[in-house]
Amino acid sequence: MGTYAETRCEYESSHSSLHPIDIPAVTGLTVDHVTRLILTIGRRNYRLAPSGVGCRFWVKTIIEDLEGAGYIHPNGKDAIMQAYKDLQYNYSRDKSPEFEAIVPGAFV
Repeated sequence: MGTYAETRCEYESSHSSLHPIDIPAVTGLTVDHVTRLILTIGRRNYRLAPSGVGCRFWVKTIIEDLEGAGYIHPNGKDAIMQAYKDLQYNYSRDKSPEFEAIVPGAFV
């Protein structure tokens, strides 16, 4: 099972990201809006694939949910498409990205 946790962070961007994905939000969107969406539509409980992978599928699903809820700025269509392309790769520190098919887990 993947672990979903709500944690307060004192920074705007991750310091450990291997590949940032930037999708513009609509004006006025808050963290509360996003966490409520995740909880309301049941995205909190997610089981990784048997191989232990599947977090990229979770991220792709959340992007789709954010778009469906109207939380992504209308100018963000290209960024969404780029994110979907980027999510098809596995990123490791100091290595070139490697194509790796997205393996879905299951929402439980």
